[in-house]
Amino acid sequence: MTKNDKLGQESMRRSANSIDYNDLKMYVCGMKCAAIYNKIKVCIELTMKEIMQFKRIRLRIGTHAQEKNLEGNKMGKLRQRGYTFIELLVVVGILGMILAALYPSVMNTLETRGIENSARNILTSMQRAKFQAVRTKINHRVGFLDDGGVWYYFIEREDSPGAWSTIPGFIRKEIPEKLIVSLNFPAIAGVPSNGVVFSPLGFITNFDTNLNSISLQSDKLRKLGQPDLRVVAVFAGGSVHLIKTGS
Repeated sequence: MTKNDKLGQESMRRSANSIDYNDLKMYVCGMKCAAIYNKIKVCIELTMKEIMQFKRIRLRIGTHAQEKNLEGNKMGKLRQRGYTFIELLVVVGILGMILAALYPSVMNTLETRGIENSARNILTSMQRAKFQAVRTKINHRVGFLDDGGVWYYFIEREDSPGAWSTIPGFIRKEIPEKLIVSLNFPAIAGVPSNGVVFSPLGFITNFDTNLNSISLQSDKLRKLGQPDLRVVAVFAGGSVHLIKTGS
């Protein structure tokens, strides 16, 4: 074998070794890439599993919330339905029994308040007439008039001797027809009515010890056995009193 042949064989051997080494390097790199790929794949799969699990939990929470909303809506609808007919009948029956038990007391209270208010209005009108007479230094009078079974009263002042006119701001008042009126005042000159006259000193100029009151009576209170009379009495000095009594 020549020297050139030996050199050729040596060169081929080195070339073969070089190829094997490069292949080995490529193989190792491929293995590493495969391992990295597998790790990445595993990470992706785990991530996808976590995402799916999170979605399932979220869906479960949303479903639970919807169920609660549905339950709330059902309860709301039940509340909006209100009461049953039987429940309403029971309530109405209870109210009816309560009203039946309280009716006499309520009627008694209303009737008592009505007669009290009517008597106090007369008392107030007389006190007003006295006050105006003293303040203006002019005679004032309170007259009572029976107009076809309905009693009215009014306040007038004497503008000149014998000339009377209704005081400003006072409207003729009516006594309720349900009350029985017993008038016991002197007659007033010049008008078909009875009443009292207050002087500028506050005295009653037409005072009569036998004619000094007006009484109001409630027939309902009499039947109930309650004090049914309210008497408004006047005295010579001009004082006015309200008396509560029974017939």
